Amino acid sequence: MSSYQAHTAQILTAGLFREDLTRFRHIERFLKTPELNATLAAGTPNAAEIAASFAANQNFELIGTNAADADSDQVIGGGVQLSTAGADADQIILQPHQDSGQSALATIKFGTDHKSAWASVFDTGASVASVILMGGLKLTNTPVIATDAHQAFFRYEDSGNLQCVYSVGGTDYTVDSGVAVAASTRYITAIEIDDDRYVNFHINGERVHRSTVALTDAINLIPYFGVEANTAAVKTATLRCLAVAKSYTD
Repeated sequence: MSSYQAHTAQILTAGLFREDLTRFRHIERFLKTPELNATLAAGTPNAAEIAASFAANQNFELIGTNAADADSDQVIGGGVQLSTAGADADQIILQPHQDSGQSALATIKFGTDHKSAWASVFDTGASVASVILMGGLKLTNTPVIATDAHQAFFRYEDSGNLQCVYSVGGTDYTVDSGVAVAASTRYITAIEIDDDRYVNFHINGERVHRSTVALTDAINLIPYFGVEANTAAVKTATLRCLAVAKSYTD
């Protein structure tokens, strides 16, 4: 990333996630490692399970095919490395804790009518072949485009560029961002739903697409970030930061 891109990315993040009493914001820097929900919800925990629960991230949990606590690791420089388990179609996905009372992120709804925003800073792994990356605001945790009738997220699969994906009432739109995905490279991505419910997609500080149609009014979406393998090999991404925001007043 050029120094200009880095500067504009900082301006973008400050704008979307500024301190503002009329907006909620949460910036997750992963000072604790995300784990499976079961790690925090053991029925009759022993001492080791209690220690694991205290060490786990309180806001985000892991989910996905063959996902395990060991697939999420703290890294030098900050953030967590997410790794699939090694089989084809394995997933490692972050979502807000869904248990009642565990985290406010499960209760706070990121509505299409509340100028909601999502952003991430992530580094790709040593290979971007045979991998799916996805992150944004969706109804469910799947990277499959056709599943959610309402959504706005980034998606990459196997080769080529990041795709801007949004769906309105079951009609899906997929737009090439023009930004290539390379191995061992950092990307700053952000999604902003504006006053008119149009979706603005940003990569590395520049808007790469604005939706051609407005999202459906008053749909509550959930923030996600995930990795899926398209081959029997471990696939990784390092998530440095994940942020969400919304207006209280709209």
